[in-house]
Amino acid sequence: MATSTSTHVSGTSSSSSDPISLTPLLSDKHHYNRTITALKSNTDRFEKVREYCITTLATIMYDRTSASKGNVNTIFRYLGVGSGQGDPDVTLLCELAKKFERIEVTIVEPSAEMLQIFKNRVAEIKDSLANVCFNWINVSIEDFMQSRSEGQFHGILLSGVMGYLDDRETVLRFLYGLLDDDGTLTFINDAEAGWFYSFYDPVRFPGLGVSCISGSDIVSHLQRINARTITSHIIETTIYVTSCFQEDSVEGNLLLDLLTHCVDFRKSAPSSLLDGVLAFMSTSEVTRQTEGRLGVNNDRDVIIVQKK
Repeated sequence: MATSTSTHVSGTSSSSSDPISLTPLLSDKHHYNRTITALKSNTDRFEKVREYCITTLATIMYDRTSASKGNVNTIFRYLGVGSGQGDPDVTLLCELAKKFERIEVTIVEPSAEMLQIFKNRVAEIKDSLANVCFNWINVSIEDFMQSRSEGQFHGILLSGVMGYLDDRETVLRFLYGLLDDDGTLTFINDAEAGWFYSFYDPVRFPGLGVSCISGSDIVSHLQRINARTITSHIIETTIYVTSCFQEDSVEGNLLLDLLTHCVDFRKSAPSSLLDGVLAFMSTSEVTRQTEGRLGVNNDRDVIIVQKK
């Protein structure tokens, strides 16, 4: 999702007729990190993506390389872009570490706080990653593009990243250029039928200043840069939102901030906008009822790109 620096929504509070100012979530990296922690307690997304990495993605990446043809000396080079706290990179790397003698990993992440969480997770399972060497780079992908001059990767992963980029095709062209002929470039992204793509419709909720990109949008960008061998499928996942209706729930309010991509949305949004968002959660095309729990569709598009 891309956000503006500040967002003004027409409406009135109980004491003022001035426009209400909503603070974009990404302007507060620490708060954003807290919303991700809240999300992890209220979704099956991370477990479903983890299962996909174990059962499918690691094998796809391995089968492309010379290691699968008997070259045991293959060094697998991996690039994680906007990897955040390490989901799902850690799971994928643990599986790949079972298949290769050596893995060289480059992680590009602009948030120092999230990068440290990723490092801590790696340290906790260092025995499982004993043959993996990490290069941690605390910059945005745009800054990384300016400094990277050579080298290619067998595996490149962007999970939930594309929506935050402005010049997407330039980034895609750069990453496609970094992809080894035997490599796999993978995007895990919001599906078109899911909450984020449906919610961030400027017609439905004008003024939020947020945009979203779906897997089909990514495929269109890839086709324009003449990327080859594009395949895709969907991982069905759900975000459970019952706590968002509990006004005093700390976790519910953090989750609401993530779903709207605004800081302190419940306190800052006009009541009409808050009511509209909650109604959309409970009675719309993205609403799901699972074993008595209220949820919203958070399906993930997986886009696989290979050069041949």
